[in-house]
Amino acid sequence: MTTIGRSAAPAAWAGDSAVLGAMIVALVPMGLLHLLGSTAVDPVTAPISDYVAVAGGYALIGVSAVALAVAGLVLAAGLGAARLPGARRVGSVLVVWAAALTVVAVFPTNVPGTPVTVTAWVHRLGGAVVFGLLPVIVALVARSGARDAHWASVVPGLRRWAAVSGLLTLVFLAGQAPVGFGLGPALPGIGTVQRLMFVLTAVLLVVLARAASTVSAAHPPAPVPLRGPAGCGGAA
Repeated sequence: MTTIGRSAAPAAWAGDSAVLGAMIVALVPMGLLHLLGSTAVDPVTAPISDYVAVAGGYALIGVSAVALAVAGLVLAAGLGAARLPGARRVGSVLVVWAAALTVVAVFPTNVPGTPVTVTAWVHRLGGAVVFGLLPVIVALVARSGARDAHWASVVPGLRRWAAVSGLLTLVFLAGQAPVGFGLGPALPGIGTVQRLMFVLTAVLLVVLARAASTVSAAHPPAPVPLRGPAGCGGAA
């Protein structure tokens, strides 16, 4: 075999546009739920899952959760394309995160005022994993990126995002703890906190995808030699 030339460098990862599209798909159903359930669900005190009581609520929540899951899987591929150190480990956590979102989509919570079912508990567990893992994912990307000069410029920003999302997650999980342990209702304002977390989730996925795209564009993989039959371009 003989090297007859070199291919152009592979194109930079451009999956950030797919992640952004998935975020739009995720946010539109949420907007519709808040419009349709404006008189039935209090966004300040009630969790997003309570929109299951609204006509079509289960389907809209499912569409939003699946869109987030797809974005997470696309992002996992993007981190690998951007050569993030430990991308496989972070990608595995993103796969678990996407699986938890699928659980949220498949297993609805109970309608408010009705007994809590096993399905509802599975839904709540899935939601806890989704919100709990998000700051971990951002922190892992920041920590891994700190070991690579190509990621150095985006690491400080990712650390700040990880801190903000971690704080909101702690507030949310603490506010929901009374419900989870059967000790009483959630703390006041927990609905607002969860909605802020949902918006932050969309923002963080786009931020991470944009970071991967930026690093990939600035430092694309090296060109791959093209080889042909002996005699086509030089000695074998």
